[in-house]
Amino acid sequence: VDKGDVGLLGSTPEECCEERLCATHTCREPGKSKKLDIWESPGVARKGSTDGECCEPLFCKDFVCAPNDTYGLRPGAENLRGSDRGT
Repeated sequence: VDKGDVGLLGSTPEECCEERLCATHTCREPGKSKKLDIWESPGVARKGSTDGECCEPLFCKDFVCAPNDTYGLRPGAENLRGSDRGT
């Protein structure tokens, strides 16, 4: 009896599994963290499945307030986690 293509054969993690890649991960706090580059180096995908492996925090010290004649960084901005939204 022909059962068609049943897929890969195997019984071990090496044969049946592969590591998750950051390319498919979504950071849990998109306004306070951003996804790292999906490539570790040219042709080498970044492996991971958690925020710690795939995301980095956004800090207010790196935010550009605009227009700068209306907005400025808050005191202590170097320690505040921020957002990538333009306000």
